[in-house]
Amino acid sequence: MALGRDNKEKTTGTKVLDFVTDFYLGSRDFNGVPVGTIEKEMRMSRESILRALRELLGQNHISIVSSKQDVNPYIKRFAEESRENQIIRFDSEDGLICVYPSPTHLHKVVDRHSFEGKPFTLKIALGAPQLDFESFDLRVLLNYRDDPRYDYYNNDIHGSIDIKDDETIKELDQSDRVFLKSFGYSYDSEHYRAVAVFLIYLRRLNAAHQQIWNAKLLRGEYKLHPDYYRSMILGEWPEGCSVVDALSLDIIAINQVCKLMKRPPLFNDELRVTRATELSFLIMPTRKEFCKFALELNKAIGDNINIKFFRDDVEKIKIIKTRSGPKEQNKGSVELLAEWLEKCFHIDDRTQINEMIKCFKNIAKLRGRAAHTRDENKYNRRYFKEQRDLFIEAYTGINLLRIIFASYPRAKKKKIPPSLNGKVYAE
Repeated sequence: MALGRDNKEKTTGTKVLDFVTDFYLGSRDFNGVPVGTIEKEMRMSRESILRALRELLGQNHISIVSSKQDVNPYIKRFAEESRENQIIRFDSEDGLICVYPSPTHLHKVVDRHSFEGKPFTLKIALGAPQLDFESFDLRVLLNYRDDPRYDYYNNDIHGSIDIKDDETIKELDQSDRVFLKSFGYSYDSEHYRAVAVFLIYLRRLNAAHQQIWNAKLLRGEYKLHPDYYRSMILGEWPEGCSVVDALSLDIIAINQVCKLMKRPPLFNDELRVTRATELSFLIMPTRKEFCKFALELNKAIGDNINIKFFRDDVEKIKIIKTRSGPKEQNKGSVELLAEWLEKCFHIDDRTQINEMIKCFKNIAKLRGRAAHTRDENKYNRRYFKEQRDLFIEAYTGINLLRIIFASYPRAKKKKIPPSLNGKVYAE
């Protein structure tokens, strides 16, 4: 994989540089080589090895990573420190030191034909840090979300892609055997979403799928989702959750209060396990995808309300006028909820409650829109904003409902919180 070698008598520095380069390009994970390993494998004195490395470092032929700088110096996860800081670390032998060929040197010697069809593997071969990330058009996920052969997980902050099961592996062509350990999201200056994947994961894709991702590569400045950055780069616990997870946590809390009230749960499904892929931020901003989302959001809220919760507190039948005369009709679940709240929860200003009911009814109306119209596949980025606004309204409503239920006297004693701790990400 390295070119530019000749048969002339090599200096100690050249031999050391060749060894470091071959070790890096020949290792499975593009590892750095510890100074002790260079000394052992080259059978040279430590003094001559250190002298050669010091000279190569000053000439920008190599770079180093210390265990005092990174917990795993064997992999170059981040960009190199300044040349001055590297020299200081090297001279002080600050922790375990692993040596890498510098990007400048690698650009001169790497045989790019060896990485044909693997642009992301090539980037690391040329010295890019493995935790550099690339941003992609959201539509790249459609290849996996809509293919039943893949186990597609996505919680709107991070996700993963794997083959469904061992039986599926046998049926898949080698080129379609895909495993992406982690992907997240990034944002441009206008807060439009993109898929973000670190090079360490992209490089493990086969050539066919590296090409699929490369075709959706986006240019420009993108920033990682704050919680994805926090967990993947800083190694810290996330500070918040996605709006769908927040909905689920509020629904769980409401159902906990229902138990204290000795009533059936208000919601049938707490969304702990069963979550439709469409109940996520849009991948494709089309009318059809938006309608699918509205349908699933209504399933999670209006259609999810358990009529048994209301018992005999409110009338479940209403009389409507028709051309043939008065007719009995079952009240909708949201209508029952509105009447129950008016009867059982007394408050002077009901503005917020009215807005909540209005939102739930609006979601039900969106659900009822005919998706099979001439413009059902119309593409318009405004659907991103419409979905975000609807998500926020829905969460605001469910969160208000949680606060109302948390005011139940026994719930106060049990300290069921009226709101979530941490941020709720709605974009």
